Amino acid sequence: MKKLLYVLTGLCLLAGAFTGCEDPLKEPDGANGGGGTPGGTSTEQTGTLKGTVTDKETGLPLELALVELVPSEKKTVTDQNGEFAFAELLPGNYALKVSKLGYKTVESGAIAVQAVETVRQEIAMEKEQTDLRIVNEENEDIEELEVWGKNVSFKILNAGTNILEWEIPVTAAEWVKGFSKESGKLSPGASVEIEIQCEITNASGAEAVVYIMSNGGNKQLKLIYSFDEERVLGLKMVAVAGGAFQMGATSEQGSDAYSSENPVHSVTLDGFYIGATEVTQAQWEFVMGTTIAQQAGSSELYGVGDDYPMYYVSWEEAVQFCEKLSQLTGKTYRLPTEAEWEYAARGGRSGGAKYAGSEYIYSVAWYENNSGSKTHPVGQKYSNGLGLYDMSGNVWEWCSDWYGDYSYSPSVNPQGPASGSSRVERGGSWYNGAVSCRVSRRYGFNPGNRAFNLGFRVACSL
Repeated sequence: MKKLLYVLTGLCLLAGAFTGCEDPLKEPDGANGGGGTPGGTSTEQTGTLKGTVTDKETGLPLELALVELVPSEKKTVTDQNGEFAFAELLPGNYALKVSKLGYKTVESGAIAVQAVETVRQEIAMEKEQTDLRIVNEENEDIEELEVWGKNVSFKILNAGTNILEWEIPVTAAEWVKGFSKESGKLSPGASVEIEIQCEITNASGAEAVVYIMSNGGNKQLKLIYSFDEERVLGLKMVAVAGGAFQMGATSEQGSDAYSSENPVHSVTLDGFYIGATEVTQAQWEFVMGTTIAQQAGSSELYGVGDDYPMYYVSWEEAVQFCEKLSQLTGKTYRLPTEAEWEYAARGGRSGGAKYAGSEYIYSVAWYENNSGSKTHPVGQKYSNGLGLYDMSGNVWEWCSDWYGDYSYSPSVNPQGPASGSSRVERGGSWYNGAVSCRVSRRYGFNPGNRAFNLGFRVACSL
């Protein structure tokens, strides 16, 4: 099964520590003047052998093919363009031996290397016929697999006429924690599903290679981590174009406004993204690993379900959620600033109404008169003009700012006071009256405390 060769090839790729592996396309020492080869041989007395390894059928370059130089102990692997290079070779005749998982080994004829010259050698590799196939749910052959959640699966199929003995001998990468099955036997025509158990700690773009060996041939599968928060979590982000607005107790707020909402002042914001809904209980559990019941402890619950908004979350825990989500996605998630929150609730550049999306609270909010004394699944009421739901009612929402008095001075991308004792919460909740659900209503709460009607939504800079 050529297991040793293939395992070493994989380790060369994954660890970069295979003895004798050279840097592909490495230029000779002293190429810009001066220096010499080990042992005192001048670079003027040596030559270079370069080349490209391709798939014979498609002509596409083959990455990570193992190239051995004979007679020599030098080895290297091809880069993403299928290229390799051996520098500082003494004049003479050489041969190449090229191996890659899933392909027939190729041995070249004699290649003459002259001093101060570069010789190129093109190698075309033919796929090895194998009874082993790696397929998706539709039984289509796959060579790459996108990993966009905690676990993902593929199938091993026996396309031959004999019993197939297979195994997965190499750990692919640190974030690949294991497989549901690591070895087994397959009758002709049979298949087995393999679930990959992942613990994603990398940003998008992390890669790994899984090697599957068998008595009917060998295969490799490249795993590409590409976390999609909307597909995995149902987390939809809405782009909010930047602009200027009047923040605070503007005229449509009428006599309901509190003194803390004054003075009305001009704010200019850059564009940003904000969650279309409040963070749900399912999203919280996926990222943080705790349930609403665990967060509540002995406290009473006011609506439980995957699509219900998360509550019993402190400001500090909401920030931790943003940090972990950022780690998963490679993006930078955070809580919205108070100014961003109000601008988005008002509908951005389009202006705004008393509540987030309407002058009539019944159509856009769950509040004390229609909530039945509990939260409701997100997105059931009408959205505002930006497509944002529940910015009035359902649960209060944390903002990033310390709570403090407004200033008359115009500001650009304000971040709030430098310090304080409470953090801003906005939007009102199912427990509150209509006055608290207005777009300009603001309140402060201890950032270390949880509440039965307080959750959050996330933001992300453009």
